[in-house]
Amino acid sequence: MTCPRRRGLSALALALLAAPAGAQPALPSPTYDAVIRYRIDADRDGRVLQFRAMTANLAAIGFSRTASDDGHLDALDPAADRLTGTVPAPAAAKLLDDPRVRTILLTPTGAPAPGPTTQISAILGGGLFPEQQRTLHAQAVAQLAKMGFRENVGYDHKGFTRVRGAIPSAAVSSLVKDLRGLPAGWFAPASSRAELPLPIRSVNPIRLVEVLPAAPDAVFAIPADTAKGKLTAEIVKLTADPATKDQPARVELILGDVPAGGLPAVADRLNLVATGATVEGFMGQSLAVRVTKASDAAELARLPEVRHVRLPRALSETARPGPVPSGSDPVVSTGVAKLHQRGYYGAGIKVVVIATGFPGLPANASNMLDLTAELSPTLEPLPADPRHPGTGTAAAMALRAAAPSADLILVRVDPHAFHQLITVAKAATNSGDSEALRARLNELTKRSAALGERRKVVMDEYAAATRNISDDDKPLKRREAAKAAYDAMRAEEARFQVTFDRFKRLRAGLQSLSSAAVVVNTVVSEVGQPHDGLSALNAALSETFAAKPQRSALRPSYAPPPPVWVQAAGDSPQSVWAGAFADADGNGVLEFSASPLRGRWTSELNVLTFTGPDGAATNELPAGAAVRVTAQWREPIDPAAGVESSRTPLTLRILRQLTPAGAADELVEVARAAGPPVRIHTTATAAVFEQTLDVTLPTAGRYALRVEAPKADPGLGPVAELAPRIVIDANDAATAAKGRLGFAVATANAGVGIPGESPLVTTVGTAGSQRGAGPGVALLAKPDVFAPATGPEGKTVGPAVAAGTVGGAMACLAGAGYRPKNLPQTLGLPPGADLQFSDMFLQYLPPR
Repeated sequence: MTCPRRRGLSALALALLAAPAGAQPALPSPTYDAVIRYRIDADRDGRVLQFRAMTANLAAIGFSRTASDDGHLDALDPAADRLTGTVPAPAAAKLLDDPRVRTILLTPTGAPAPGPTTQISAILGGGLFPEQQRTLHAQAVAQLAKMGFRENVGYDHKGFTRVRGAIPSAAVSSLVKDLRGLPAGWFAPASSRAELPLPIRSVNPIRLVEVLPAAPDAVFAIPADTAKGKLTAEIVKLTADPATKDQPARVELILGDVPAGGLPAVADRLNLVATGATVEGFMGQSLAVRVTKASDAAELARLPEVRHVRLPRALSETARPGPVPSGSDPVVSTGVAKLHQRGYYGAGIKVVVIATGFPGLPANASNMLDLTAELSPTLEPLPADPRHPGTGTAAAMALRAAAPSADLILVRVDPHAFHQLITVAKAATNSGDSEALRARLNELTKRSAALGERRKVVMDEYAAATRNISDDDKPLKRREAAKAAYDAMRAEEARFQVTFDRFKRLRAGLQSLSSAAVVVNTVVSEVGQPHDGLSALNAALSETFAAKPQRSALRPSYAPPPPVWVQAAGDSPQSVWAGAFADADGNGVLEFSASPLRGRWTSELNVLTFTGPDGAATNELPAGAAVRVTAQWREPIDPAAGVESSRTPLTLRILRQLTPAGAADELVEVARAAGPPVRIHTTATAAVFEQTLDVTLPTAGRYALRVEAPKADPGLGPVAELAPRIVIDANDAATAAKGRLGFAVATANAGVGIPGESPLVTTVGTAGSQRGAGPGVALLAKPDVFAPATGPEGKTVGPAVAAGTVGGAMACLAGAGYRPKNLPQTLGLPPGADLQFSDMFLQYLPPR
């Protein structure tokens, strides 16, 4: 590790020992105790001359040799090869300039006695080609490992010329020797130098070793990966916890191969392994399933089609509370007011607004459809999720300002139910009930049949009991019991009727979405679903929102045009990194940028950031923060060979900086996700994988992400073909309430989120929103248009509010007979331009 005393080592920094500028505190001691191993190949007279020249050079540099009674004999002794003394820190690296110096061991002057292990930083011999230098680095580490060395993680290897780690303290003094002869036996090295591979056989591997002060908390127990077979770690925890294992739960089943009967065929077999399990939604190759007990999730893995069982992934909000941006009224600045002047207010146009919540609006509003109710057996709306308060009210108000006469239907969806977006997309085109509603209807049917049987039994007993009206104790108690059973039955029938009435209202509400002209969606999916237009929602939009071709010019169909989907772009660009798996040095570690940012360690680490409610970002993360990092990537597959698992599974590692005020690369690993990734989608030529790391940070401090990939088989293509998309987010309500997690190195064009990358939707962005169509789509510009980030109430900002303004504009256009799939083209705007209704366009709209 980097020594805090290194501020004075300017020359040593040139020798690749320095940390980033400004990372070091004031240094108490500027000197080292040095042991120098040298070599002089000459006869007696030549040795004396070279020894004197060497000592003179070292003294001129600043080396002060330790005096001894027989030190003057070293010039004559051909076996002498050591010098001891002290050297000022700035001059330490210059000692290597003397060609006779082979290895130097530096210990901070006055350093306390070491413990069982000692941290060291070693500079290797250089001047090799990059591939040879990397090989030498690996060989040196392997040779040191024979002595008990344990390499650190995440340090800056400086082009593989530096090694850092811990070694048994008893072995430190041996490091001044030639590493190729270590470890040594009684009379000879444990292995012959001739047996060593190149380049270490011909290169002195270690030139300089620095003893470092022990960092506090240098050893941290990495949480074990509890994933078990088909069950992800979160499911294992859920099913093992006594507080949750017997409670109802919603899980996601990911199938390896869809059976011949399709997803419904799997749904029919769920009750064979888990009684009471119901399918609430289909999402490509996955099923959203409700189980009556969380422990039943383990039983679902017994189905041969199931590859993984995990918890559903949450949707992401696209707006947040914030200050009001300066500027004019969005209705005026976008030109929508000009539509109003021509009489187009969206009258008679049905518009659907989707959100995870509508704060401030009554839950029983006549135009409110709470779709979360379909996820409950009692058909009651689910309680609000504190992590997802929803921004539907702000979006609806912005839409109402742009289209005052439109008919709004507000749809609340559950943030963990991606399939409900598919439900709304299909309902808007009159595609029938959702899977969840069918499941509830099936439950109600069974419950009705059971009530019918119960009524028959209760009424028969009531009739028999009332035949005997005697006041004797036994007949009296029988009549009382029959009356109590009758009353209980009536109460249960009343509860059933209430539930059934809720079902009818919910079904009617879902049917009311039919013939909608505009759908405005304020949430996106960042994780859990395949990007690049491969998600099930994109497939549903392609099926239901695309205009149907005319089959005959002689008998044209007059079906109403499909609705327009207006989608808010993602609002957390600092939380997403995406790009090719760059690995210029070939060590299998992702390089997040071409070069490290100033003060940000190495390019192989992405420092985590935390932005508080005040908008101020910091590298210091709070203790107890629940962090989730998700990486998704796509791999090519051989259709003939099929695919069972990822060829290049990514390993996610979270590292913590031990001494924030000192050396930048004193790091320790606190969590790792190295289990098998989840295959979430398969096509004929590719498979999409996703890896998740959940960790609760043990202490406050600086943390970084490191991503590793195994070296690919040369016959299967390079690792660089991977283009991962990595997302960081809070994993509990407490962390989400404190602020937003992000990366120091983020990617502006990482993608707008699902389904914003679909060519069939109009994606709306703001100045600070995410951009791009995903890591695998290069030629599709997203967002389609930009609009003001705030609505009329001025408390919520972001793409969700902008989407409300654009949705209102779409409603006005629908009233004029337009339902444009490409809004910029219709308005004569370039892709990605600010929304603006020009006078040239408006001249073709006759006053209404």
